[in-house]
Amino acid sequence: MRSMPSVGSSIMVRTQYHGSREYTTRGTVIPRMPWLTPTQFAVATGNPDFPKAVIDISRVVDLKIVSGSAVSVDTSSTRQFRVTSKSTGKSYIVSAIGGQISCTCTGFSYRRTCKHSQAVSKKITHEN
Repeated sequence: MRSMPSVGSSIMVRTQYHGSREYTTRGTVIPRMPWLTPTQFAVATGNPDFPKAVIDISRVVDLKIVSGSAVSVDTSSTRQFRVTSKSTGKSYIVSAIGGQISCTCTGFSYRRTCKHSQAVSKKITHEN
């Protein structure tokens, strides 16, 4: 289980990318942007050069809630599928996390649904 800070929470988060390189981000959690996956959240940093940061909870090393709250997210049930578009031949990653589905295609970022996510949803439903 990982913690996902609630919108409006003031946080300080340490993340690790590219091996051992760590980054610290401070700010306020802002409402979800449509293109974020279920395991990502956005932070308003207050830095004019870098006003927003997107954090993936799988990269979080340490999360301190200065004010506000957090909810637990079960990332152990994460499943990912590579789906190839029939029309373009491009491959996309569809993630299913605790009943929420997201896709890396442009259409999903605008509509919050696409043929790829619908196909995976149907596949998962038929498995159960």
